[in-house]
Amino acid sequence: MTTQPTDHTLTGTDGEDYAALPDDTVRLALIVAMDRARCIGIGNALPWRLPADLQYFKRVTSGKAIVMGRTTFDSLGRPLPNRTNIVVTRNPDWDGPIGIRVVHSLEAALALAEAVAVVNAQDEALIIGGAEIYAQTLAQVSRMYITEVETTVDGDAFFPEFDRDEWRELSRERHHDEASDLWFSFVVYERI
Repeated sequence: MTTQPTDHTLTGTDGEDYAALPDDTVRLALIVAMDRARCIGIGNALPWRLPADLQYFKRVTSGKAIVMGRTTFDSLGRPLPNRTNIVVTRNPDWDGPIGIRVVHSLEAALALAEAVAVVNAQDEALIIGGAEIYAQTLAQVSRMYITEVETTVDGDAFFPEFDRDEWRELSRERHHDEASDLWFSFVVYERI
């Protein structure tokens, strides 16, 4: 007998590849930095340089399984250390460098992330981008770590629209970056 997962937790592929787990075993979350217009990138790069945001990203994702699209991986240029890097690509011939796990469907990526989290005794796996992966997983995540950058920039990649009434703010930390003169906040949202 297998348990039925909720809409906001990870599940194995067809329930066959992984043992049945309680609904709350692994939380699926996402982490993103965006401006007021939900811009997250331009030319496959971040539209700002905020060292404190990069440190926050490292702190939140360290030790966890992270899921990303191939384009996001390309923008990073290498596997991120101390994390299980899971890269989703439609290209069956792309195998990437040593240090990543390549999958060819989002379902497979989420199943692998769940398995890694269970093995590593982590309660959370994270989606780290890009725009298409965020759009496909937004309905499944139960937590969002959003760096809200108080500016509007030109960009070509955007975080999907979401109903803020479906989310409760758990915490907010406002910061200022002197080099760029940008204000930004680390905000954690949990689905209601």
